[in-house]
Amino acid sequence: MHPGESQAVSQWKPAAWESVYPQLLREWIDAGEPAWLPLSGESMVPFLPSGSKVLVSHTTAGQIRLGNLLLYEAEGRIICHRVLRRRRYGASYTFLTKGDGRRMTDPWVCAEQVIGKVMAINRNGSIVRLNTPLRRLQAVAAAALSLVGTGCLAVLRRTRKLLGDHWGCGPTS
Repeated sequence: MHPGESQAVSQWKPAAWESVYPQLLREWIDAGEPAWLPLSGESMVPFLPSGSKVLVSHTTAGQIRLGNLLLYEAEGRIICHRVLRRRRYGASYTFLTKGDGRRMTDPWVCAEQVIGKVMAINRNGSIVRLNTPLRRLQAVAAAALSLVGTGCLAVLRRTRKLLGDHWGCGPTS
């Protein structure tokens, strides 16, 4: 090994791959190659417990619908959350997403951030396709319930701010 090689290896940092990984994944999926990816975290519980795997395929922004699970990049992280709303701006779209296990929605996701759409899941070794009519209906229902829950929480927060201690609540932050 040459001295220059050793020095290059010692200066390499694993964090450098974190910024490259989303781009490599996007290129793989855009080339028509679906990918099974493991999930970590609790944002999609109970639908997707940590350790589940998702099959992600290429999609266009116009094919993304209410209830779909999207894989997208935000601030260097890869996130898998459910679509609650879709807005069209000229030829482009933005999406409001939220993890099923979270209280708040994410910031709007631009079409350029989308890596792909989840077509199937593997929970505990059992593969479930998400593109059947029954699964689509369940996805829309999950999105609708999530939107209603988020809306109710927002109303409760506003009411709590207005009424303050009248409900026995302390100051809000």
